[in-house]
Amino acid sequence: MATLVSLARNAMLSVAVATALALAAGPSQACDYYYYRTVTTYVAVQPVGYYVTHYDDCGDAYQVRVVTHRTVRVPVARQEKVYC
Repeated sequence: MATLVSLARNAMLSVAVATALALAAGPSQACDYYYYRTVTTYVAVQPVGYYVTHYDDCGDAYQVRVVTHRTVRVPVARQEKVYC
Protein backbone atom coordinates (compact mmCIF):
# COMPACT_ATOMS: atom_id res chain seq x y z
CA MET A 1 0.00 0.00 0.00
CA ALA A 2 2.89 2.29 0.72
CA THR A 3 4.13 2.00 -2.86
CA LEU A 4 0.74 3.06 -4.28
CA VAL A 5 0.72 6.18 -2.12
CA SER A 6 4.32 7.01 -3.02
CA LEU A 7 3.57 6.54 -6.74
CA ALA A 8 0.60 8.90 -6.50
CA ARG A 9 2.68 11.43 -4.57
CA ASN A 10 5.49 11.22 -7.17
CA ALA A 11 3.00 11.67 -10.02
CA MET A 12 1.47 14.75 -8.37
CA LEU A 13 4.94 16.14 -7.70
CA SER A 14 6.01 15.68 -11.31
CA VAL A 15 2.82 17.42 -12.56
CA ALA A 16 3.44 20.32 -10.19
CA VAL A 17 7.06 20.65 -11.36
CA ALA A 18 6.04 20.55 -15.03
CA THR A 19 3.39 23.24 -14.43
CA ALA A 20 5.87 25.44 -12.58
CA LEU A 21 8.41 25.11 -15.40
CA ALA A 22 5.80 25.93 -18.01
CA LEU A 23 4.71 29.05 -16.12
CA ALA A 24 8.29 30.15 -15.52
CA ALA A 25 9.10 29.90 -19.24
CA GLY A 26 6.67 32.73 -19.97
CA PRO A 27 4.14 33.03 -22.76
CA SER A 28 4.48 30.71 -25.70
CA GLN A 29 5.80 31.99 -29.00
CA ALA A 30 2.83 30.63 -30.93
CA CYS A 31 0.61 33.31 -32.39
CA ASP A 32 -3.09 33.03 -31.70
CA TYR A 33 -4.25 36.48 -32.83
CA TYR A 34 -4.10 38.69 -35.88
CA TYR A 35 -4.93 42.21 -36.96
CA TYR A 36 -5.59 43.98 -40.24
CA ARG A 37 -3.17 46.48 -41.74
CA THR A 38 -3.98 48.85 -44.60
CA VAL A 39 -1.63 48.36 -47.53
CA THR A 40 -1.53 50.66 -50.55
CA THR A 41 -0.57 49.21 -53.91
CA TYR A 42 0.03 51.29 -56.99
CA VAL A 43 -0.29 48.96 -59.96
CA ALA A 44 -3.39 48.64 -62.11
CA VAL A 45 -3.92 47.37 -65.64
CA GLN A 46 -6.09 49.41 -67.97
CA PRO A 47 -7.35 48.25 -71.38
CA VAL A 48 -6.56 50.62 -74.23
CA GLY A 49 -8.20 50.30 -77.63
CA TYR A 50 -7.27 51.94 -80.89
CA TYR A 51 -7.91 51.44 -84.59
CA VAL A 52 -5.36 50.27 -87.15
CA THR A 53 -5.82 50.52 -90.91
CA HIS A 54 -5.33 47.28 -92.83
CA TYR A 55 -5.60 46.62 -96.55
CA ASP A 56 -7.20 43.60 -98.18
CA ASP A 57 -5.98 41.79 -101.32
CA CYS A 58 -7.70 44.29 -103.61
CA GLY A 59 -6.06 47.26 -101.89
CA ASP A 60 -9.21 48.46 -100.14
CA ALA A 61 -8.65 49.90 -96.66
CA TYR A 62 -10.53 48.79 -93.59
CA GLN A 63 -10.04 49.48 -89.91
CA VAL A 64 -9.48 46.91 -87.20
CA ARG A 65 -9.86 47.62 -83.50
CA VAL A 66 -6.83 46.50 -81.49
CA VAL A 67 -7.06 46.21 -77.70
CA THR A 68 -3.91 46.25 -75.61
CA HIS A 69 -3.28 46.80 -71.92
CA ARG A 70 -1.11 49.38 -70.24
CA THR A 71 0.06 49.56 -66.67
CA VAL A 72 -1.09 52.62 -64.77
CA ARG A 73 0.04 53.62 -61.28
CA VAL A 74 -3.19 54.04 -59.34
CA PRO A 75 -3.21 53.94 -55.52
CA VAL A 76 -5.46 51.16 -54.27
CA ALA A 77 -5.89 50.57 -50.52
CA ARG A 78 -6.58 47.04 -49.31
CA GLN A 79 -6.69 45.27 -45.97
CA GLU A 80 -4.01 42.66 -45.22
CA LYS A 81 -4.21 40.14 -42.38
CA VAL A 82 -1.07 40.13 -40.19
CA TYR A 83 -0.39 37.45 -37.60
CA CYS A 84 1.33 38.61 -34.38
